[in-house]
Amino acid sequence: MKILTTALLLCQIQIFAQTDNTQGRIFYAFSHLKDTNQRSNIYKEDMMLDFTSEATIYKSYTYFYSDSIQQDRFRQNPTTNINYQVPKATSEQILHLFTTNERFTIKPWMGDTLLIKDPAEPITWILMKENKTIAGFNCNLAKGWFRGRYYSAWFTPDIPVQAGPWKLNGLPGLILEAYDSTASIKFELTKLQNVKSIERIGKPVTARSISKKDWEEIRQAVLKNPEAYLNTQLNAMNNGNGNGKITITRSTSPPKNGKIASVTNNPLELKE
Repeated sequence: MKILTTALLLCQIQIFAQTDNTQGRIFYAFSHLKDTNQRSNIYKEDMMLDFTSEATIYKSYTYFYSDSIQQDRFRQNPTTNINYQVPKATSEQILHLFTTNERFTIKPWMGDTLLIKDPAEPITWILMKENKTIAGFNCNLAKGWFRGRYYSAWFTPDIPVQAGPWKLNGLPGLILEAYDSTASIKFELTKLQNVKSIERIGKPVTARSISKKDWEEIRQAVLKNPEAYLNTQLNAMNNGNGNGKITITRSTSPPKNGKIASVTNNPLELKE
């Protein structure tokens, strides 16, 4: 059995290495210590990355799988009111286009899909001498700073794409494992598939483009007074006053409890 397993891994490595337009799907176990005051409470989620030599799309497998189940149930019983709870998971996706060096966040928002452009600054990686084997793949170590964190990334030249989890990429091989220097953030390979046909990776046709600045203003408006913001949006839709644009609501009155919604004290990105 061990000989057979080794043979399969070697075969998989050979297939990836010999494909000119390398493509596939990798699954990561993602963990994030969001609150440094509660170190035993670590957020965990299953993530997936579809990759080609030209683009990648990173999203939550937990959310994707749950949403697929819900859609299948609706197709089977379109007239039945199915009460299905989607588990807590990341709904937004990260799109990276290598050909144009652009990165976007695709975010569902109040029945719409927003396309938020995010600066795709390159990471200055330093290649280290260390190497190890992960799931049968020869991996090299690289280290670099990104958005306030110092990351270690194990990548494999056996799969020659500059892809990786989340916003980490730019190495001469697929990143199979990555973590920051404080061990607050971890991405660990759980499964790798050599998918013969990946769906087109690109901007959603129906998505509405907005700037990162506008999205931040919307986010702050919701944090300060979510009830007022949502009521404004719902009233606009009910009155038929929607003009196809995202409305930014700035409330002058404080929230009822006098507090702004709490946020993590250890976010993924410590600075722009």
